Amino acid sequence: MIDFLELSDTAISQDVNVFHLLTHTSGIADDAHEEAGESYEAIWRDKPNYSVTWTNPRRSYL
Repeated sequence: MIDFLELSDTAISQDVNVFHLLTHTSGIADDAHEEAGESYEAIWRDKPNYSVTWTNPRRSYL
């Protein structure tokens, strides 16, 4: 996953767990560096976006 997200130069604490990832509180840097002029569209143009999937709203995943 680290290679796919290109996080090899990002320090990730061993204390980060799934809860932190799901609630966006892990402290992991953002995908795009907007200050440098990079856009989200440019990121996903070259990589498949596996996060866009259909879910059943009537089913609980917890």
